[in-house]
Amino acid sequence: MAKQDDYVRYTIRVPRHVYSAIEAAADVANRSANAEIVERLTSAVDSSRPERSQLEARITSSMASDRGPDHDHIRP
Repeated sequence: MAKQDDYVRYTIRVPRHVYSAIEAAADVANRSANAEIVERLTSAVDSSRPERSQLEARITSSMASDRGPDHDHIRP
């Protein structure tokens, strides 16, 4: 378990039906509602970041377009 210093307390208002759904999901996952919320927020934040392979593909594509088509046929 992480230290308390690794966490921030933050109060939010949530519609009752949303909180009920969180509680139900937490029960199924055998964890607290707080742990369920933290898991979902973490997952949402992590999934919004581009994957490393996507970044590598974008960099490779950008480098290829910067070189132009004449360089594609040059072998080292």
